[in-house]
Amino acid sequence: MRVTWNREDSVGIPLFDKHHMELFDIINDFTSGSESGHKKEATEVALTDLFKYAKEHFTAEEDAMKKVSYPKYEEHKTQHQDFVQIIQEVKAKMETDHELANEVLTILLSTWLKTHISDMDKEYTPYLKGKV
Repeated sequence: MRVTWNREDSVGIPLFDKHHMELFDIINDFTSGSESGHKKEATEVALTDLFKYAKEHFTAEEDAMKKVSYPKYEEHKTQHQDFVQIIQEVKAKMETDHELANEVLTILLSTWLKTHISDMDKEYTPYLKGKV
C-alpha cells in the first residue's frame, strides 16, 4: 500500500502535517520492504518507527488539544492509546508469526490513514489552526 501526500491530506497545521508526512514515509518504507521480500525486517523497522512517531506526534496533538479545551480530546486520546496498544500487540506477534504481524500492520496502517487522519484529525482544525 503506497501512499502519496497531497493537499487533501492536510489538517491545516504545519507541525501536524509534517508529522503526518513522516507517517506516510514510514508506510511507504514498510510497503517497499514488504514487497521486496523482507517482510520481517520491514515490520521490525516500521514498528520501531511507529513507536517513535506515536510518542512525538500524539503528545504534540494531545498537548495542543488540552491547551484549547478541544471537546473531543478524550475520544481522540483514546484512539491514540488504541493505536499504540495494537502496535504493541503486533510487536509481540513478531515473536511467533512475523507474516501475520506484517499483515495486521498493513491493515492497521491502511485503516488509520482512512479513519483517523482523514476524518478525526481534520475535526480539530477549526479549534487548533493558528494556535499551534
